[in-house]
Amino acid sequence: PRGTGLGLVAAVLLSFLPAPIGLIAAPFAGALLCTFMMLGFAVLHVVTRGLPARGILLGILYLIIFVFTVPAILVAVVGMLEVAFRFRDRRRGGLPTTKP
Repeated sequence: PRGTGLGLVAAVLLSFLPAPIGLIAAPFAGALLCTFMMLGFAVLHVVTRGLPARGILLGILYLIIFVFTVPAILVAVVGMLEVAFRFRDRRRGGLPTTKP
């Protein structure tokens, strides 16, 4: 859902508060961040489809995230942008049409 990004922002902000609120909000922030990160990886897989160096590019991305882990936040931001702008639908040949 589109409001899930706001839930992630709220959970991250609440996780900085002292216990017990911060301890309760931190797992929600982690779960939502992981969800958006997986969605970001899906976007990157769709966007790189058809590129000759797709395997190398994705392999380097996975290696960078495995070693440094901070770029995973950028992949999660791509996932959040996917919810708003639907990049995967645009790559497949346009947004789905609806009949009035």
